[in-house]
Amino acid sequence: MDGIDGIAASQALIVACAFALLARDPLSRWLSMALAAACLGFLPLNLVKARIFLGDVGSGALGYGIALAMTGSATGSDATSPSAWALLWLPREAFLLDALL
Repeated sequence: MDGIDGIAASQALIVACAFALLARDPLSRWLSMALAAACLGFLPLNLVKARIFLGDVGSGALGYGIALAMTGSATGSDATSPSAWALLWLPREAFLLDALL
């Protein structure tokens, strides 16, 4: 998915915004919003005629940031419920389905 202009950053922006809405503690919310802001700042340079790309290091850092945001969003009393985990996995389904196919 990294070969398509803007898809990785826009998908990560959607995931980060979703995690910011689902975050239980303020630190996780701020980390998710920081990740969304970083993606928003990167997107104009990566759309249409992309001038810069994430590469392996950028996509790895993006994945690590998403994992941190998900971990922080999964805290609280309902963190073990199946519906809470389904909500956390749902925004990343585009990447998971691409990898599986």
